[in-house]
Amino acid sequence: MQYCRLVSLIFLSFMLLSPALAQERSPREKFMAGVAAFEQGDLQNAKKLLEQAGDAGLESLSLIYNLGVVYYRLELTDQAEAAFTELLDTPHAPLARYNLGLVLRQQGDSEGARQWFSQAARGSSPEEVQTLARRQLNRGADQAADRVRAVETVGYLSAGAGYDDNIAGTPGTQSTEEAGGFGEVLASARAYLNRSGDRAIRFEAVAYRRQYPDNAEFNISYLGTGLAWQSPFGAGRLVSEVNLSGAWFGGDLLERRTGVDLTFSRDACSARLSCQLRGFAVAIQGGPDNSVYDGRLYGGLASVEKTFTRWTAELSYRLDIDQRDDLVSGNQFFSLSATRQELSIDLDYSLSKRWNLGASQNVRFSRYDDPHRLVIEGQEVSETRSDDQFRTNLHLGYQIDERWSLGMELSWLDNKSTINRYDYNRAEIMASVEAVF
Repeated sequence: MQYCRLVSLIFLSFMLLSPALAQERSPREKFMAGVAAFEQGDLQNAKKLLEQAGDAGLESLSLIYNLGVVYYRLELTDQAEAAFTELLDTPHAPLARYNLGLVLRQQGDSEGARQWFSQAARGSSPEEVQTLARRQLNRGADQAADRVRAVETVGYLSAGAGYDDNIAGTPGTQSTEEAGGFGEVLASARAYLNRSGDRAIRFEAVAYRRQYPDNAEFNISYLGTGLAWQSPFGAGRLVSEVNLSGAWFGGDLLERRTGVDLTFSRDACSARLSCQLRGFAVAIQGGPDNSVYDGRLYGGLASVEKTFTRWTAELSYRLDIDQRDDLVSGNQFFSLSATRQELSIDLDYSLSKRWNLGASQNVRFSRYDDPHRLVIEGQEVSETRSDDQFRTNLHLGYQIDERWSLGMELSWLDNKSTINRYDYNRAEIMASVEAVF
């Protein structure tokens, strides 16, 4: 039987992290002896010595983890599952979830294993754990984690159809008060190049299309690509990225963007939280008929995430400083430049091995730089625009197998503005099918 390379590699690294080892001399000696026995392939003796270290009073996450490893290698699956489950509310939760997937697969519970691998593959996990979990999900074979390849590609595809009761216009404009059905397709891919440990160069691409059969003038298209450099940084990871993108509205080029991103992430910031900090700067060039969108965008994002046994919660804050050329039409002036602050909370709950439920609440405050100058009933009026936007999303997902899933999403948006023409409500419903390759 072949075992996961990650398990054997991580075994020693956890040994070095526990401060309790320096405090309890006799338990420490038993722990070290257990590690030595494991290295020599004497699993039964390793189990005995590690258990004795625990009985002698040694309390450390390293001991719990390594006992789980030994139990797994001895095919004592119930004990291995209990050990890794004990680590779910610790900084080592991503690795524990991955190993729980291995344990349940060893027990013959492929669906339970898939559930744990799916959680381990989330963006809050270390890149290595994400990669290993995706390999398990995509290939369904334990030995896949043992192979180190120069290039790894992960793809995602989603296709859906829905109904929009108030189709949005171009960014910064009022709602259209048009309603209609739509079809939507989203495809993305990520390829790792020259990967070595936690260092890598990765290429990313995404394509999106939303089409309104009865309202083609509101069709939306987006294409984006990026090249990122990933490396360790302190106790976390740093990703630097250069990206290019283009957006089309109603068949016409709306804008092109060239940007740089810098993202720092760490899986154990404080209070056993995963955290991320991101900063970005973007140069924007409007299309031939949309030069008012020329400008720059600066901003940043901070987020924290915590995962419990069935729950995952994420809290994030984003700041955008959007500087555009703005729109002048005769005697009228429309400001497209704004400072936006956005606060979001996302919750995800695993109902069962196949079903999951998600909910999110988003609040965004937009304050425009310059007063609008409008002509209303022949009179020139000056008004400063401020928008408070509230968005609620509900999502229900069903996992068909390791690759395919179904989803149903409901969303409500309420935009309250100091200028009446920008005050509107919007609701959408969409059903989709998704696949990971």
